[in-house]
Amino acid sequence: MAAATPINVRNVPQYAPISINSNGDNTVVNAVTGQTIVVLGYVLVPPNNTAVTVTFKSGASTSLSGAMPIGGANNPPHLVAPDADHGHFATAAGQALVVNLSGASLVAGHLTYMLQ
Repeated sequence: MAAATPINVRNVPQYAPISINSNGDNTVVNAVTGQTIVVLGYVLVPPNNTAVTVTFKSGASTSLSGAMPIGGANNPPHLVAPDADHGHFATAAGQALVVNLSGASLVAGHLTYMLQ
């Protein structure tokens, strides 16, 4: 019997659940040496509808999105970015994908990404 061929996860969609509640930076996809994390789509929901602002970041310092308010009385109840073939944004090579929260409020959802 021939040995199994290893699967190369580069350029293959992968999925990550999101369940974060800490003020500040929250890593949602760990860094991979020499690889960028390309976000293809995401859903973010504050289940208790508490207002919070979220910002996607490459590692600890580079913002990949603007500050996006969700929840509460005057903001959208959730954020949805449908899957995009070429991605919405990407981290720098070797950096984690981080979601920064403006407050300690639960934000849940999921994202689709690939490594390049």
